[in-house]
Order: sequence, then C-alpha cells, then structure tokens
Amino acid sequence: MSEECCDFVDCRVAFKYLAKEGKVNVHLSKHAIERFIERRRWGFKGVSKEVIVNIVRNVFRDGEFKTFTDKVIVWTKNYVLICSIDKNSNVIVKTVITRSTLKKELEERLKKGIKVRWKQITVYTPKF
Repeated sequence: MSEECCDFVDCRVAFKYLAKEGKVNVHLSKHAIERFIERRRWGFKGVSKEVIVNIVRNVFRDGEFKTFTDKVIVWTKNYVLICSIDKNSNVIVKTVITRSTLKKELEERLKKGIKVRWKQITVYTPKF
C-alpha cells in the first residue's frame, strides 16, 4: 500500500488563489541570494539585502508568470526566478538565472506569460 505525500502543492491552483487575492509573500532561499550575488547586473562589488529585496519585488511587480504543477517561473528582461509554493501559500524563490544565460528549451517555455497586478508584495530573506 502506498502512502501519498501530504506536502505536495499544485502550484497552478495555489498561484490562481494568490493572484485572485492579490497578496504574495515571497521567501528567498540562501541559494537564490548566492545566485543574485554571483549573477549581479549592477556595477559595484558590495551588495545588501535591501538591493536584493528591491530587485525581487520589482521582478514580481513587472514580470510575467508561467505556472506548472511543481514550479512557478517569473521573468523580466534581466532576471528569471524559479520558484515553488509551499503549503502555507508562500512563494519560495529557489534560484535565479540571468536572461542572457538561458538555455534554448527554457527560453521556448517562457512564451505568453501572464501579468499579475499585486496589491501587496512582501519579501522575506534568510539571515546571512
């Protein structure tokens, strides 16, 4: 007898609920912050949490979204964020890709995304 995992969240259904409500809580993983620092587009060496939080907020505000059962992809002309949604309806940013380093097969999947007009975007960062 097999046992089903109760932690599975269908990101398509959860994202529809979040978009309808207009509020999103975004949590950055440590890996995503490391990728932001590694792939930074700005011209200085120092990076702060505020800069990363503002970039994520702007990507969610201005970006296009494509949802799959296991992930949500949001992109702008500079950044692509690969996210998932947990059982508490929090969006977790798992990794960051710059648009210039995208593979062809992922580029093809990023056609015809939807725009969402969020009323509230809250970004949380881990301690580092």
